[in-house]
Amino acid sequence: MKLFHVSEEKAISIFQPRVPERIDLDKRRPLVWAISEEQLPNFLTPRNCPRVCFQVDQHTSSLDKKHTCVYIIM
Repeated sequence: MKLFHVSEEKAISIFQPRVPERIDLDKRRPLVWAISEEQLPNFLTPRNCPRVCFQVDQHTSSLDKKHTCVYIIM
């Protein structure tokens, strides 16, 4: 699998892992954000455009459905 990091920073030469802020991720394991080749087109848009698409399913919370711009993929 190819992985990509999308950034507006042109001078990144080394990716420094960061401690995740999300509460569901292990704070003992710093991470580098990467996306798969399949999702890459979702990030190749201007910054002020929607950048991520995801699918609502039985695991999506009511709060996420209420506060997130959702694109349903059929």
